[in-house]
Amino acid sequence: ASWLLGGHFWQFANTLSSSGADTMAVFHATSVIICSYAAHQNAADLMAELHRHPRQWSAFSEASILSFSTAFIAYSLFAVVGFGRFNSEVKGNVLLNYEASFSVLVVWLSMGTMLVVSFPLQFKPARDAVAYGLGIPAEPSYAPWRVLSMVLMIAT
Repeated sequence: ASWLLGGHFWQFANTLSSSGADTMAVFHATSVIICSYAAHQNAADLMAELHRHPRQWSAFSEASILSFSTAFIAYSLFAVVGFGRFNSEVKGNVLLNYEASFSVLVVWLSMGTMLVVSFPLQFKPARDAVAYGLGIPAEPSYAPWRVLSMVLMIAT
């Protein structure tokens, strides 16, 4: 926290606002942060699953606020600590600043695992939207639905 009070934060702010700032680093950092909100398009389906819950809306709101807040805090904390450690030399993806080690490998593998397990959360709403656009009923026993699912899986 001493870097925040010691003036490094203001150096960071000046770096971002100056004309010589590496604007691509901001885009790289944004692409990493976006992963934390990758499943928001599933909100309607998740809300529908709560239809028997006695407090449907409040349960959904609480879960949404908690999950988005946790993601925001975790990613923000990682970014602030990364900047505190590497100062203005920090890269868009903070992990690129670390030398190769077992612990850094574990973090990279964890990021890869997160991307792999979040794929179904991305695939389902995309498949549903394409099926709806093509007029294919969302019925798993319906052959065109299965064919569409396989084609989209192979394409992605």
